[in-house]
This record gives sequence, C-alpha cells and structure tokens, in this order.
Amino acid sequence: TYHLAEQRPMMGAFLDALGIGHENGVIQENEVKPDPEKVGPAVSEIAARYPAEHVSLYLNTLLCQDPETWSALTSVPERQHE
Repeated sequence: TYHLAEQRPMMGAFLDALGIGHENGVIQENEVKPDPEKVGPAVSEIAARYPAEHVSLYLNTLLCQDPETWSALTSVPERQHE
C-alpha cells in the first residue's frame, strides 16, 4: 500500500515512459510486458526526478511481485540503493 498511497506520481511517470496504459500509476491490463528497450531510459527518467531509495524500492517491488514480466529490471543499476 506504500506505493499506492505515496508514490503514484513516480509510478505513473515510469509507466508513461514505458508506454504502458495506467490509471494514476496502476496498470489497467492483466497481461502487460514492458518493451526491454524502453526499460533503461524509463528507469533513468524516474531516477532523475525521484529519490534513489524510492526508485530502488519501486523497481525491486515490481521485480519481486512479477519476475517474469519485469525481468528487464534485473540489470538496471538503479535497483541497487545503498
């Protein structure tokens, strides 16, 4: 609930950068897989606008919740926040 309560602008910005339809940061379709070519630039975009710890938590949450869909996130350095 943290993301839904606190991070909708970041979630929406990420999904917009990926070209994934959403309603205020919540994906509306069941079967959505991001274009791997867009993942890096989308992550860079939110990393430039939001605190690193928030970005890292969001990316890791996506990956933990659905590793098959979000597998392209495994290689982005922004997941690793100290």
